[in-house]
Amino acid sequence: MARITTYKNDTTIAGTDKLLGTDSQDSDATKNYLIANLVDYVSDNINKGYKSYVCLLNQSGTTPPVPTVLENSLAIPDTPNPWQRQQAGIYNLIVPGIVATFPINKTIVFLNNGLSPTISTNIRWDRVSNSEIEIVVSTGDQYLVDASFEVRVYD
Repeated sequence: MARITTYKNDTTIAGTDKLLGTDSQDSDATKNYLIANLVDYVSDNINKGYKSYVCLLNQSGTTPPVPTVLENSLAIPDTPNPWQRQQAGIYNLIVPGIVATFPINKTIVFLNNGLSPTISTNIRWDRVSNSEIEIVVSTGDQYLVDASFEVRVYD
């Protein structure tokens, strides 16, 4: 049996490093686990208490906003574009379906206008229905430039 205190200390860790552990299905099995696999396992299995859709939005002319999706644990389809332009400055994230994607009293949105500082106080959001979030830019079109958008739905 080895004494842990006899091993040298290491101040660096990499995804290719291994961690020694035991298999819960076989109490006699000692195994090496890759740190990278452990990170993936933990991130996939920790319940944050919410799911989210996070993106950067860019809008120009009379087209709907175009999202660059950063996280999508809500599994909102990206094709076709879930964003629609209703009229100048009014854009809706629409997720049709039977299951309530944005339930009342469990949905919150974080939003800013990104690189367009002229509208910092003139942008807002509204939960329109179980399947729709609306953002309103009071100054009209072309003011969403890498605007950050996050909708969270809590358990």
